[in-house]
Amino acid sequence: MKIARHLLFTYIILLSVFTLFIILVHAIPTRWVVGNVSRSADDIMKEGIFWKVGNVELFKIDNMTDCMMMNMNADVDDAHVVRSAMINEYGKNFTGASGYYGMAASTKELATGGRQAMHDQVDYGRYWNGYQVIVRPLLLLFHYHQIRVINYICLLALLLAVVWAMLRCYRKVYALLFLVSLLLINFPIVPLAIQFSTCFYIAFSGMLAVMLFSKKGLNNTQAIVLFFVIGALTSYLDFLTTPQITLGFPLLLCLLDERIKQKYRYILSVALSWVAGYALLWASKWLMAYLLAGVNVFDSAVESMKLRVSDSVVMKGNSITIPYLFRLMEGKLFGVISPVVVLLAVLALLATVSLFIYHYRVSARRFAYMLVVAAIVPLWYCVMKNHTVQHIFFTWRAIVVTVYSLLLYIYFILKTERHE
Repeated sequence: MKIARHLLFTYIILLSVFTLFIILVHAIPTRWVVGNVSRSADDIMKEGIFWKVGNVELFKIDNMTDCMMMNMNADVDDAHVVRSAMINEYGKNFTGASGYYGMAASTKELATGGRQAMHDQVDYGRYWNGYQVIVRPLLLLFHYHQIRVINYICLLALLLAVVWAMLRCYRKVYALLFLVSLLLINFPIVPLAIQFSTCFYIAFSGMLAVMLFSKKGLNNTQAIVLFFVIGALTSYLDFLTTPQITLGFPLLLCLLDERIKQKYRYILSVALSWVAGYALLWASKWLMAYLLAGVNVFDSAVESMKLRVSDSVVMKGNSITIPYLFRLMEGKLFGVISPVVVLLAVLALLATVSLFIYHYRVSARRFAYMLVVAAIVPLWYCVMKNHTVQHIFFTWRAIVVTVYSLLLYIYFILKTERHE
């Protein structure tokens, strides 16, 4: 009952702050930001709407979504601030897939010609778009490339703070494995996109919050409230990029606390709290949009949810099923590598893992709770099939939680066996 009261109070505070801040930031006159929005569109047009670092598909920078963020700032209707804050429209002059590839051109035309220059207005009110609380004030003074530099410096500084705190609170190897995990998902390119960065800001901040309590440890109520807040902040700031890391990274640090005896119960309680904060505050945006602006975003939100869990994706303008896409990929793979080689490699991997677990079976069972955390991301992928595959060039990066979990799992086993 005490926890319920704490969560209710936290929910009311968060909803009030989220709503107030998104409205206040939209009250900044649009004419004050359109100059830098226009310059930002020029920056992105020169760089390319989907810039591939090293020409690698999984290292693609999502300039399109960042440009959409700039577009929304130029599309705010100063005469209807509350409605603009709730409906979050962006303007475009192209249809279909061309609407995405032409985002920079549409944004430039919007910034210079106003809303009347747009052929179409797209409602993006199903998201809070809380990143605007930071981006819109920055656009008063800076354009996109300058904001990117600021973002890089801030996110790198936050990462260094996390590593420094980990070195002080835990074994050095935990920080080393954390950095290895980040390098495996090419973290250095993350700050190059604003939308890639939001979840890492939340995850790193959550880790610092956990480490503030490292000496005494988080009690049950504190942990549940903290993860409720982290989930809520994720729904407020994120565009559904890598939300799993905001749960996974702080949770893994919590599990390093040897005072927590019932690991599985702990994982379940804080995970449910995170989900409650994430889902409840997200759905509350739809309610606030209706109450404050008479805007119905429920229908579009529900349709979007149905799409994201479906088993079809759009490729080059055509809708195909995910199983069919995998068959195409399988055909391309086997056109380069023999199926026998792939089969032998898979069997060798399974044999290695099986022998490792069998040899260290006592320790493997003891630390099996780390496998539960490792499974969070694959489970999310299985549920959000469409979104995962459609946006694989950034959704893949959430696997960093699985990687870090498995590295810690292996380390715990080997360390225990060495000392016994």
